[in-house]
Amino acid sequence: MLSSHYIFIDLFKMSQRHYLLGFALFITIVAAIFPNQDKPVEIVETTSVRTAKPINTLQSVSVVQSVDLNPRQWVVEKDSRDLFYVKPKIVEVPVQPKREVSIVVESPPPVAPPLPFIYLGKMTEEGQITVYVAKSGRNYVLRGGEIIDGMYKVELIDAQKIIFNYIPLNSEQILVTRGAN
Repeated sequence: MLSSHYIFIDLFKMSQRHYLLGFALFITIVAAIFPNQDKPVEIVETTSVRTAKPINTLQSVSVVQSVDLNPRQWVVEKDSRDLFYVKPKIVEVPVQPKREVSIVVESPPPVAPPLPFIYLGKMTEEGQITVYVAKSGRNYVLRGGEIIDGMYKVELIDAQKIIFNYIPLNSEQILVTRGAN
């Protein structure tokens, strides 16, 4: 029962705060709609004027004007200046003559990929050498002059090496067989 009493007091304080804020809003709206029209307002404008005296000495000049702030009587004058207008500063950028630059980039000559073959062994029969190689899990039996997958041609097979010709670039590659067996 005691805790419900505190909740009631908090609700009362909250609603009292709302009433005060609503009243302040009402007074503000009424003051904006019906301004005091009896007294004209004085606007004081201060400008700084530099003189020929030493640097950093400024004289202050005050201008007092009497202005009626009743919005119903405002008229925009033709000669009035916008106080917030900032004249854009135009900076001319010197135009540099266009230079033609030709860049010649010589790409290196194409190079054949590394040999994809693994030497497995060889066999000599009636003076002709037959070599066994593997490529990507597939085994090949090679003799001189054979073409493999349209990319490599076996040029020469001897006791120490196999010479392949990479057909697209017509470049020779050597697979060493000496010491493998």
